[in-house]
Amino acid sequence: MADSVRMRTVYLRPLVIGVFPGRHSLAALLSVVAVCSYSLAGLHRNRWGYFIGIAAAGLWDFGGLFVNNFVMSGLRWLMQWIHSGQLKHLDQIIAIPAFAGNFLVVVGCLWGYARLPQKSVLDSARFLAAFVLSTGFFAVAMALFQPRYLALFRGLLHPHWPEW
Repeated sequence: MADSVRMRTVYLRPLVIGVFPGRHSLAALLSVVAVCSYSLAGLHRNRWGYFIGIAAAGLWDFGGLFVNNFVMSGLRWLMQWIHSGQLKHLDQIIAIPAFAGNFLVVVGCLWGYARLPQKSVLDSARFLAAFVLSTGFFAVAMALFQPRYLALFRGLLHPHWPEW
């Protein structure tokens, strides 16, 4: 189940690349690289794949719920579309399947990790390393292709830090 959810996410992301041109495409392409890496590791029952999946997908869902209004705005525009029949702000509506997909990735990775026959005390340190590395990967991708969104990381990593 976890592997099929991850692979479906890999197949859907190129649609984003086609719909949103320019720098969004390049950022989405780097996101595909990340999804492929933890999907392939997960297919081989490698705990690193599970840790990266939980860290990356969990970080984005946390951000969408608690740091910015992306998910709520997406819900608002989705409801507007349903009620009026007029599609507006697809760039916001896409937050809903993105949130759901990330949530399923977290659940699938937790399920995959729970099924591993051997767990280690070092897994906590491995998860922390996966979190730091995947967050760094996305920070670099954002710095290169969407620097205006870098301010989100301050809220993602510590929601109570003051705005600079």
